[in-house]
Amino acid sequence: MLLTCGQCQTIFRIEDHAIAPTGQQVRCSVCQHVWHVDPHTKLSDDNNRLLGDVLKRLRLPALTLILIAGFCTVLYAFRGPLTAAHPQLISAYQLAGLPISPNLSVLQVEDLSADYQSNILRIRGKLKNTYHLTSHASSLEVKILSESGELLGVERILPEDKVIEAGQVTAFFLQVELQAAENAQVVVTPVSHDIINR
Repeated sequence: MLLTCGQCQTIFRIEDHAIAPTGQQVRCSVCQHVWHVDPHTKLSDDNNRLLGDVLKRLRLPALTLILIAGFCTVLYAFRGPLTAAHPQLISAYQLAGLPISPNLSVLQVEDLSADYQSNILRIRGKLKNTYHLTSHASSLEVKILSESGELLGVERILPEDKVIEAGQVTAFFLQVELQAAENAQVVVTPVSHDIINR
């Protein structure tokens, strides 16, 4: 059993059987304060008060740790949109060893067109950010296939802009010289890469 002196707050540990079955008066060996102890009470009112004081003191540090953990989680989970909107943060993430790459799930190719004249294939299109936050633009892999599906060439290009605002697009263009590519099929796919500090 733990007993706490109500006057000097000294805590004593005593065996339960040391207290009479009907309770008894005890004296603090530090300040000589005397009080009555009930043998069936494992924690006295003073102990409950002490526990409450400890919990109150721990509340602010615990809340601070929860807020810091939440803030760090947001910084980690939303590092792509954060660095797209504020490129100066890229260096800090790189120093922390956290890679930043485009979120391919929010990028889609639109308005893809290809025209072929005099052995020159011109490919145009737009890369759209379908997310509600600013996103990094990805590089694009352009596969050129013959009418029968044979691979004629693969190119990697960058769109015009490095970041795309929410719901907006950035254009891309590629011009390649190919023989007999009148009916070529073009497949453009966003591909992942690490964003480096600009």
